[in-house]
Amino acid sequence: MDYLVRIRLSKPHTIAHYVHELDGVVGALCSQQPKPAVGDHTQGGEWELVSALPEGVRICLVCQKRKEKIDNPLPARMEKELERLALWDPRAAARQREKMLAHYRKKEMLR
Repeated sequence: MDYLVRIRLSKPHTIAHYVHELDGVVGALCSQQPKPAVGDHTQGGEWELVSALPEGVRICLVCQKRKEKIDNPLPARMEKELERLALWDPRAAARQREKMLAHYRKKEMLR
C-alpha cells in the first residue's frame, strides 16, 4: 500500500495519509477531493508518495477510520448481531453477512 507523506527540509511530517486515486489524481483518503496530491507543494513542504512509512510516522486517524470502513462497511451493531446468529446457525450468518456487505457497499457507492 502507498502512503502520502509531507516532507519539509528533508524531514517527513509525523502524520501520513493512505492514498486513493480519483480522476487520475492521487491523493489523501481523508479529503473529499484528492488533495493533498502527489507533488503538491505548500509552505509545509512537498507531498511525496512512498511505499513504506518512514520511522516515527503514523497514519492520520481520519484515514484509518475511512480505511476500516472501506475494508468492512458493516456497523459494529450488525457485527454483534451476526456473531449471535453464528452461534445458532453459522451458514445463515454467512449468508446474512454477504447480503449486508452487498447492501452497505452499494450504499457507499451511491454517496
